[in-house]
Amino acid sequence: MRHFRISVEVKSVGGFKRPAHVAVHFAYPHLGASAPVRTHPIWVLPNTESRIDGASGSIIILLLLLLSLLLLLLLLLSLLLLLSFLLSLLLSLLLL
Repeated sequence: MRHFRISVEVKSVGGFKRPAHVAVHFAYPHLGASAPVRTHPIWVLPNTESRIDGASGSIIILLLLLLSLLLLLLLLLSLLLLLSFLLSLLLSLLLL
C-alpha cells in the first residue's frame, strides 16, 4: 500500500504597510489532522519580509483513501452524464 504526504510550509511573511505581530496557525480539518500547526509570534516591520520558523505541517494519506475518493468522483460524474442524457431525452419527447 502506498502512502502520500501532503505538506504545507510557510517560510516567510511580508508586505505589511505597518509593523505587525504575526503568528501562523493552520490545520488540515478535512484530512483528519489532530492538532493545528502554531508558531510563536514575531514582529514584521513595514515593507520587509521576515522568516517564520516552525510553520510547517504534513499529513500522510493512504492510497486506499485516494482511490475511494477517485471512485466516488467517477460515480458522481457517471450520474451527471446519465442525468443529462435523461433530460435531453425528456426534452426531445416534449418537443415532438
